[in-house]
Amino acid sequence: MMADSLSSSLTSRIPLEVFNEIFSYLPRDALLAFRALDHRLGAIATAHAFRHVHLGAQEDKGEHELLINVAQSENLRHLVREVTCDTWVGSNFRYDSNDRYPLPSEFLNALPYLRFFRNLSALHVVFNQFCGHTFSDPYTSVEETTDFRYRVLDTVFRSVAGTWSPEQQANIDQTLELMDFEPAYDQTVPGVSDDEIASRQPLKALTISNLGDYNDERLTKSDAFKSVLESKALIDLKLQITTQADDSAPENELYLCDKYDLFAALPTTWLSPTVAGNLTTLSLYCRDYWGWNPKMDFRAVRPGMGVDSGFPSLRVLVLGRYVFSHEWQVDWIASLGRRNGRGGLEKLYLDNCPIMYHAHHLKPLDESTTIIGKDGNGDDIVVSNEGYHRRDLLAHQPPTQRGGARTHGKRYFPLQWHTVLSRWNESMNGLRVFKMGCGALISSSVLGGHFLLDHGDLERGHCTIHRQAFQYFDCFSRYEDIDDDKYASGVGPSQDRNRILQYAYFGGSDTCLVDRNRSRDKIPERENTDSNDELALEALYATVEARRMRGQ
Repeated sequence: MMADSLSSSLTSRIPLEVFNEIFSYLPRDALLAFRALDHRLGAIATAHAFRHVHLGAQEDKGEHELLINVAQSENLRHLVREVTCDTWVGSNFRYDSNDRYPLPSEFLNALPYLRFFRNLSALHVVFNQFCGHTFSDPYTSVEETTDFRYRVLDTVFRSVAGTWSPEQQANIDQTLELMDFEPAYDQTVPGVSDDEIASRQPLKALTISNLGDYNDERLTKSDAFKSVLESKALIDLKLQITTQADDSAPENELYLCDKYDLFAALPTTWLSPTVAGNLTTLSLYCRDYWGWNPKMDFRAVRPGMGVDSGFPSLRVLVLGRYVFSHEWQVDWIASLGRRNGRGGLEKLYLDNCPIMYHAHHLKPLDESTTIIGKDGNGDDIVVSNEGYHRRDLLAHQPPTQRGGARTHGKRYFPLQWHTVLSRWNESMNGLRVFKMGCGALISSSVLGGHFLLDHGDLERGHCTIHRQAFQYFDCFSRYEDIDDDKYASGVGPSQDRNRILQYAYFGGSDTCLVDRNRSRDKIPERENTDSNDELALEALYATVEARRMRGQ
């Protein structure tokens, strides 16, 4: 009784908007406790407690039951705005160890219940970092195979699109190699009609963590995939791509060719013309350095549409481990957001993005051209592939020749940071935030509280917390002193001197290597590179800060 009077007194003196703001930072356990105070605070607490539902694959957590119970509750399912689907099976199993993998059947069977959250606007799908499907070593296995990842994403997209059916799912499962899978196809909720499912609102934000580095056409050519990705409502896309590894012979990773096909297909799949035309936020990361090798030709994204080419509505671009090597990349970034009504791209984050200055490469390098589309007059748009690896050499070079002097050459790239930054300073008139550094660090208070409720990241180890950088790149705007209490919830990209203005060289056997001290390049033309780079960076920072202070 006293508690009721106390809560009534508080709510009568403090606006409910204040409680709404406070509750937005509390973990679910605390929110559920507040539901018992009074009906007004209880309603706010309930809305926040079930705004974000987490579906994990750990057997002992029972999260599949929580998601199903919420989906079956008429009073709760309409509150769900955000869902995280995480395939991690728990700390009792060690990935990449050739142990018997406990396929999470209950997790897979719970995925179709996503279709009952008609107000769902943000979806996050989290895979394990180890991927692959074609290994020559018979003693090596990959837990989350191509078929497993396809099963998860296909079910998710069909559910979100409102087209999932048990008959169709059963037919798909018969074609997949999912060992020890115990299917259940009777997922129904009484009182929910097919028309209600089909009328659910489309997604506004989609995040995929550790997307496999292969182009699975079973997924990307499906109607459900296109329905979700190409919706006008989807304006926020964040992709983190993981890559196949060969721990016993890392030098062979250069010749694992699936990743080349994936990046070549991005402009027609995950970044198709319709997708690119709608996006206002894009975050694109990869486990390995990318851009030069594997090549990502952004010129092929929505080409031939004049000011509507590329990403015309984009306001925020985040790149992780993207390698600059060619002049066209500089101009391409400067051209983004020409139709966003803000004067161009507003925010640019470069996380561990170096410039390639030296490569020990397979020879010869590419000298061909590619037709990427038609211009407004119907003429071919031809782009040069000069200075990139040839795909045929990567795919067919005999193992006995790999690394040999006769098959490798050297190439220096003239691009320098002060040239890039100065050009952006002059041409990117809408830029209000520019960050160059290394990864957002997310602490336990963030993972356990506002961002990922009931998430198990801390059990995975410190290195996997960093994987959230592509998602929380703008966690905080200041990051000089991460030991300060005011940054207890996390910080934005570190701007330590060794984390900015990076250059990279390609060793020819596996991937790019970042030379943070830039000590390898002694040619006279680059004698003042460091000082010129720093001056250009400070000038760009000053321009951006002045624009922000003026409120432009």
